[in-house]
Amino acid sequence: MFWKADLDIDCDGGPGPLCNRQTDPLFSETNQQSDGRYLSAETLPYVVVPSAGDIWDPRESGVRGGSFVAVIYRDRVQYAVVGDAGPRDPIGEAS
Repeated sequence: MFWKADLDIDCDGGPGPLCNRQTDPLFSETNQQSDGRYLSAETLPYVVVPSAGDIWDPRESGVRGGSFVAVIYRDRVQYAVVGDAGPRDPIGEAS
């Protein structure tokens, strides 16, 4: 499956010099890895998938935290993991 979307910055997870409450008023320490440590938006490429809704349910598609993804922009590819679930609309957030 794929989405065509813009790509807003998601700076949530473990705080760092670039992603923290002072640099992002909507910063949240909620994105956690399976070992309980917070994701680092500064060092770990991750995407935010839409939450379950009428059109798509990530659980039915087997998409969950830690799933492997490829982000394609023009002739470039960046591999990442699913790091969070966000609003149903708009689609397109990543670290």
